[in-house]
Amino acid sequence: MARQSSFLIILFIIGLIVFDAAQQQFYINTYKLAPKPVLLGHLLKSQSINWAVWGLIGIPFGWFVWNQLRNVRFGVKSFMLIFIAAVFSVAISVISVSLISMWRQDLNVLVAILKEFAIFFAFQKGLTFFMAYGTIAILLNNYYQVIKVNAKEVEIVNLKRNSEKLEQDLRSRIDDEEPFLTIKTGNKVTPIALSDIIWIQSDDYCVRIHTEDRSYSLRKSMKALEEQLRHFRFIRIHRGALLNLHYIDQINFESSTIRLQNDRELPLSRSGLKTLKKRIKESSL
Repeated sequence: MARQSSFLIILFIIGLIVFDAAQQQFYINTYKLAPKPVLLGHLLKSQSINWAVWGLIGIPFGWFVWNQLRNVRFGVKSFMLIFIAAVFSVAISVISVSLISMWRQDLNVLVAILKEFAIFFAFQKGLTFFMAYGTIAILLNNYYQVIKVNAKEVEIVNLKRNSEKLEQDLRSRIDDEEPFLTIKTGNKVTPIALSDIIWIQSDDYCVRIHTEDRSYSLRKSMKALEEQLRHFRFIRIHRGALLNLHYIDQINFESSTIRLQNDRELPLSRSGLKTLKKRIKESSL
């Protein structure tokens, strides 16, 4: 889309040049300002010097516009500066074209004569030159926006890659290091591997950790444990039960119960059923 817009803008500049020559041809031939009819190709050739001057002055103008576009604080002030630069460039172009025309006609460089030529070319070329310089500004802005979009795309891709790498590192750490809970009883601490925990039961202000061998009491809220263990395949199946998905033997959707591998059955609430279905769908191939 951006390339298409740039191509259309370039065509617009070429159209301005052709229109300028065609306009002159119309006035010359209509009002018989020349001994014989003037061809469009001849006018384009004779006006090539004028447009070459416009192009040379357009180089510093383009450089100025580009620096304004790169300004972090680009706003109304920068826009006004570009407008003033376009007017100034038109003035320099008109004066340069006038001097070249005087030189080609072997006229002395006098202020009065230069003033007459400048007024003539200001009316003949001023608006066209101004539109052409404005088109350069639009073309550069279009190109700069493409560069910004491409830079953003690269930034997003890099962020995505870094995010995926961090996720892989986290998963590898989880796989390499066996996470565990610590149960403190008096002056003793008992570490329990998460893979050994079958389910966790709410018990007033505490919770009970159930493993294959025994149960442990831990002074911690069910909500806090749910938040800590949600990345380790533990889900809340009921207000009073947090289950390790590895120990599910069968799910009975009709009776809303879950049978564990040790033949114990746990109730399944509506919200727990919804969460369980979502996790099963995410984990299933």
